[in-house]
Amino acid sequence: FYYFAFNCIYISSKILSSSKDSKIPLVRSVYGGIKRIVNAFGTQDKESFRQVVLVEYPRNGVYCIGFLTSEFPQELSPDTKQEFSHVYIPTTPNPTTGYLAIIPAEQITKISLSRQEAMALIISGGIIKPTRFKRKRKSK
Repeated sequence: FYYFAFNCIYISSKILSSSKDSKIPLVRSVYGGIKRIVNAFGTQDKESFRQVVLVEYPRNGVYCIGFLTSEFPQELSPDTKQEFSHVYIPTTPNPTTGYLAIIPAEQITKISLSRQEAMALIISGGIIKPTRFKRKRKSK
């Protein structure tokens, strides 16, 4: 998927930079939006997905891995006495689809997974786990 997406962006950027289509607002905004999304999933962008987190979703007692993306504006907050954050909850096996949840900050648990480890876990459906967390079997 990533190979395909990066190639599409590369080809699109060449077409848009050398054509009059770059002046068409819809073409430019769609291309720009797709480029930002693909870059967010890349390894270089450290601002889009700030922290890997756990949130109770879709119900109590069930947890999902998500990415803390930003703080929710206080002016739009359902409760101005609480801080809320945006959490992107990707779906398996295609993490480019997912849910944007607005969650009270105290209900978000930061975890010690890198963005790459979290993505591998999500894309594989939990099959690929970070080696640093694998349990060691007790010898008998």
